[in-house]
Amino acid sequence: MPSLGSKKEFQKRDLNFFADLTAAAAKMTRVIGYFVFIGIIVVAAIVAVIVYCAIRNAITQAAINDVQATLDSEEYKNIEVRATELKKELDDYNNYFFVLSQMREQVDQTHEAPVSLPDTLKDCIPSDTYIENYVIDQTTLTFDGYTFSYYSALNLVNMLNNSDVFSIPVELKIERVDPSTVGTYESFLKNGINNYYKFEVSGTLVKDVYVSVSRYLAEGKSYTSLGGVESTS
Repeated sequence: MPSLGSKKEFQKRDLNFFADLTAAAAKMTRVIGYFVFIGIIVVAAIVAVIVYCAIRNAITQAAINDVQATLDSEEYKNIEVRATELKKELDDYNNYFFVLSQMREQVDQTHEAPVSLPDTLKDCIPSDTYIENYVIDQTTLTFDGYTFSYYSALNLVNMLNNSDVFSIPVELKIERVDPSTVGTYESFLKNGINNYYKFEVSGTLVKDVYVSVSRYLAEGKSYTSLGGVESTS
């Protein structure tokens, strides 16, 4: 038979086992409670996100529906057709403007002799020389006259060159003539003049050079003007 002491020790071990089991069960219950609490928070957060997304999607869809309703309205029904018509009108206006600017370009590039050219010619005439005829057109100056000195005609041309009248070397012809072919022979002999020269001068006038710029939009084989012709002197 077991002794009384052994029986008490056995009962004591049973009590310790149940106490440890109860403590372990309580600890497990607390851990499970923590997990359940965390799980509830996570589920609540997910539900909140889903609700927020659903509300936002509903608001966005409502805005889309409003825009679609506006686009389907009578005001916007033919807007694409009208946009095409306006683009064609703009292209027509640009092409018309281009034609006008081309005409203006031709006018701008048409050289005109300066109105001060006759005064410039007069100021360059030496005292022993006179001009009988002169002709000024868009690009040339031609004149002829008489002088008592061969070098006066050269001096006249040289002064015109220094005045930026001619753009290239001029054609100059000088020939000695009989004074009787111009005036009475006696008047020249009385003044002691027995040399008389006729000269002819023809030269190209200085003029501006223009650079023109045009812009086009290439669409396949067709070209649309994007503005007028711009000419720079």
